Amino acid sequence: MKKLLSFIIFVLCVSLSTTVYDGGYHPGYYGGHGGCGSHGWDDGYNGWEVAAAILGTAIVLNAITQACYTPAPVVVATGHWETQQIWVPETSQRYWVNQYYDAIRNVWVLGHWEERPGTPGYWTQRQVWVAP
Repeated sequence: MKKLLSFIIFVLCVSLSTTVYDGGYHPGYYGGHGGCGSHGWDDGYNGWEVAAAILGTAIVLNAITQACYTPAPVVVATGHWETQQIWVPETSQRYWVNQYYDAIRNVWVLGHWEERPGTPGYWTQRQVWVAP
């Protein structure tokens, strides 16, 4: 039924939109004068024709959208929120130290990795959904 109704509305829109362009400028029809004003586009666009074409197009697009759209089923979740304490571990930064000469000990120190302490560990809270 919706396909038939959509087809009928589409045919009406096409026929109404062709009437919008039906009365346009035709050479020789108005005495051979071109351009807009009193000799060119007098009988071209009527307000109701444009309004009908726009309204018809909106109706067809609405019918197509409604025919294609199927809403997702609504799922009702059961459960509740709980506050949990979690431990966030400490962080450290690892970086590379290039080789250098230690004048105090009179030795070359080779390149190596070192760790620099970052933030200490701490407790925090977070909300967690608990299903029954």
